[in-house]
Amino acid sequence: MLYGPSGSGKSSLLRAGLVPRLRQDLARSGRPAVLRILTPGARPATTYGHLLTPGDGEPDAWVVVDQFEEVFTLCRDRVERDRFIGLLQAARDPGRRLRVLVAVRADFCHRLAEHRCLADALRGAGLLLGPMAADELREAVVGPAAAAGLLVERGLTARLVDEVVDEPGGLPMLSHILLEIWRRRRGRILTGVAYEAVGGVRGAIASTAEKVYGELTADQARTVRQLLLRMVEPGPGMLATRGPLSAGKLSDWAHPEVPVVLERLVRARLLTLDEDGAHLAHEALLTGWPRLAGWLEEDGERLRHLRQLTDAARMWLEHGRDPGDLYRGTRLTRAQELFPGFAQDPVLTATERMFLVASVAARAAEEPSTAEATVHRPRLLAALLAAVLAGAVVVGLSEHQLS
Repeated sequence: MLYGPSGSGKSSLLRAGLVPRLRQDLARSGRPAVLRILTPGARPATTYGHLLTPGDGEPDAWVVVDQFEEVFTLCRDRVERDRFIGLLQAARDPGRRLRVLVAVRADFCHRLAEHRCLADALRGAGLLLGPMAADELREAVVGPAAAAGLLVERGLTARLVDEVVDEPGGLPMLSHILLEIWRRRRGRILTGVAYEAVGGVRGAIASTAEKVYGELTADQARTVRQLLLRMVEPGPGMLATRGPLSAGKLSDWAHPEVPVVLERLVRARLLTLDEDGAHLAHEALLTGWPRLAGWLEEDGERLRHLRQLTDAARMWLEHGRDPGDLYRGTRLTRAQELFPGFAQDPVLTATERMFLVASVAARAAEEPSTAEATVHRPRLLAALLAAVLAGAVVVGLSEHQLS
C-alpha cells in the first residue's frame, strides 16, 4: 500500500514512476505478464472482478489500484465493497499469479482497519509518501524542463519551491502552474513574468477556471455549477473528494448545454474525459478555486441529498422499479423541498426525476380517498406523467448528441 495526504504525488509516483519502471522490468524478464491500472469507482467488484481472478494458463498479473479511497466514497454497497476487497486478498496466496498495489489517501487509513483481512494484509506492507523536500521540488521543476530543452529562470525556481514546499496538496497546483508558464514561455525560457501573469501557484488553477467560467453564457454557467458539484463527494468529518461522473449519468442528464461545457472544461484541463465518464482533473480545484468552494458550502446539504437520491433511483431501476424502493414520508417531503419542480428540474437526471414522480404517485395512491383527492389526483398524475414523457424525449435527443 502506498499512502499519503491528498496532493502528495501518489498517482504521479505510480503512473509516471512505478508503472513505466515495472513495464521495463517485465519486458526484460521475458516472462509473459500483464499490468493493469484501475480506480475502483462505484461498482469495483462488478467492473473489475474478472481482472482479479486470473485463470489457469494466464500470465502473471500486476494490478495497481489508484485512489483506493473510492471504495469508501463511491462504493456505498457494503456487499460490493467486501467482495472487491476479498478479490484483492488473492494476492496473499503465494501460489496465485496476482500482485496488487493500492494507493490511498492517508485520511482514509482508519477505514482500512474496518476490514480485518485488509488490515492484516497491509501490516508491514505500507509505504508512507511524505511531502517533497525543497531540493526534490527544485529537481521536479528544472529536471523535466532540461529534458525538453528548456531553461527555468533561477528566481522563478526559487519562488515556485518557496510557495509549494510543506504545502499540503501543493504538487497538483505546481503541475498546473508549470503548464501555464510553459504556455507563456519566452522562446526556450520559463520566466517569472509568466508566473506573475497567471497569479502564482495558488492563483493558477483559479485563474484558469475563472477565465473559462467568465466566457460562458448564464445557462452554461448554471450547468457548469451543476456539473462540477456532481463530481464532488461530500463527506461528514472529512474533506470533499473527487468522484467521477459516469458516462451513463451523462447520457441520462438531458440538459442540452452539458456537451458544450464538458468540451470547454476538458480543453482547459480542468476536467478529464474517458470511456468511463468525466473527472475533475485536479483535486486542488476543490480548495484552489474559491468559486467552487463557495458552491460546495452553499449547496452542501442539497448535494448530500442528491447523492442519496441518485443511489436510491439507481437501486429502484436495478430492482425492476420495485415500489418498495420508492421514497416515502419525510424523505419524500424533504426531497420535494430541496428539488421543487422536480419533474422538470434540469439539475436532476431523467432517472432521478422519474423516481421522484413515481414516489409522489405512489404516495397519492396510498392516501385515503376523499372527494377532493378523487378529483385532483388524476390531474396530478397526468401532469407528472406528461413531464416525465417530455423528459424522456429530451434524454433520447441528448443520448444521440453524446453518442
